[in-house]
Amino acid sequence: MINPVISISTFKGENFENYLQQVDLWDIFGFLVNDEDINPYASSVAKYIVWGYGIDSDMLSTDGYNWGKIKPIIFAKANLPEELYGAVVELKNKSVIDSIQTFP
Repeated sequence: MINPVISISTFKGENFENYLQQVDLWDIFGFLVNDEDINPYASSVAKYIVWGYGIDSDMLSTDGYNWGKIKPIIFAKANLPEELYGAVVELKNKSVIDSIQTFP
């Protein structure tokens, strides 16, 4: 299987749905594409997930910070709009939760 952290982190295309199917990550991140609120930002939310929850993520090098301080840093790096903070960081969106729970 392709390394999802590297694959998602480097995605720069426009059709995220096709990309996920091509690299066999649809089962993990398809929830984001299918959610009408998250869909316009699906690739950025996926980046937040792989950076924040991926074992291979170098974003988790905490330098003494706890998870509560790291989450907003990763959110900002993913370039997500502030109105998605609750859905993504505070896990108030089922599609985000489903992707995190499915992520290896």
